[in-house]
Amino acid sequence: MGSASYRELSLHQRLMARDETATIELSGLYYFQLIEQVIKKYGRVLTDEDTIASIVGDVILDYGANPHKYNPDKSSLYGYLKMAVDGDIKNLLKGQTKGKRRLKSKNIGGSVELDSLFRNSIVREVNDPATNLITTEDEERSTRAIEALFPDPADRELVNLMRSGTRETEPYAIVLEITHLSIIDQRKKVKQHKDRIKKKLYRFQSQSS
Repeated sequence: MGSASYRELSLHQRLMARDETATIELSGLYYFQLIEQVIKKYGRVLTDEDTIASIVGDVILDYGANPHKYNPDKSSLYGYLKMAVDGDIKNLLKGQTKGKRRLKSKNIGGSVELDSLFRNSIVREVNDPATNLITTEDEERSTRAIEALFPDPADRELVNLMRSGTRETEPYAIVLEITHLSIIDQRKKVKQHKDRIKKKLYRFQSQSS
């Protein structure tokens, strides 16, 4: 499998010295490359793009926190990360506990996280054990808050996609009118906009609490 390149060895040594910026640099170097490799290999059986991105991110963060697990004399750093991602993907597809836990957290994360921001800040939840509904009045208040926070209609569409738990890139790319970009570039743009929206919602929550 070869050994680490000079750049990889430099990154590894910085991580061993607890240089936090090295993890950021490593992510910029291999994050999207690893995602692309997973899609090429498993795209037909694993279509949840956010789950793929989460697994790749987890592997990079785990290595960043535990660089001693990697031996630069035995393989390249990219090869090591690729093997780790491949192992986690296989575990997920086999339905093992670790994979199920990750998939479950990603499946519920988007809609619950976004809805909780609104419900905790501006919406009164009806704790009826039979229905556990949100009243019409509360929904109207939520809608008004979204309109106030996001005057751009495109942003409001993105918020609604996020609240509904939509994880696929394509619906977001259509709203943002970036379908002409490569799938990797689409994911980058979509992530930037979703992060921007979440930050705005978190600020709103903290100001309302």
